Amino acid sequence: MGFPRPDPRSQKRPPLQVHPDLQESRGSRWILPIYVVEELQGAKQYYIYKERCVFCDIIRQEADSGIRVVAENEDFMTLAPYAPRFPFETWILPKRHESAFENSSSHMFENLAKALKLLLMKADRVLDNPPYNLVIHSSPVQDPNNEHYHWHIEFMPKLTKTAGFEWGTGFYINPTPPEEAAKFLREAGVEEPVPAGVR
Repeated sequence: MGFPRPDPRSQKRPPLQVHPDLQESRGSRWILPIYVVEELQGAKQYYIYKERCVFCDIIRQEADSGIRVVAENEDFMTLAPYAPRFPFETWILPKRHESAFENSSSHMFENLAKALKLLLMKADRVLDNPPYNLVIHSSPVQDPNNEHYHWHIEFMPKLTKTAGFEWGTGFYINPTPPEEAAKFLREAGVEEPVPAGVR
């Protein structure tokens, strides 16, 4: 059995297969993706200037205003970032400072699962089950414990296409203000499924 091949005389394309996919890019001692380097350097420069973590400051500011907060639980805040690249881009951040994902406690992972499940249910409701990417941002293996970086998850639904302007400039055009996206997600009514055997 081979792959479906389009007929060159036809405009029809083979159906897309939707599948979960995991790709890890933690980097090595010598090679890190440029966007990771820029995020780490920016966080370090902010820490040098302010003597505190930029992500901890984001959490404090968003908690105070509440306008871009989608949801929160004991350990995590889910929010629409101030300058998202994509419509409905959403971040899940631990409320307590932790630089590396793998250093979190099992209790935190339980609450992360709840926060992630709630976000995905709300996104399914509001955006009609969109394809999406989830990206875990964590400190590199050679620097797992530091005060300047804060691990987090970025949720990016695929609602628009990256085009020439974005590829050419590195700037993104986002037609949805984060305040509107957060409001839609925050107000989305979702029902918690009843565990099997509980009635």
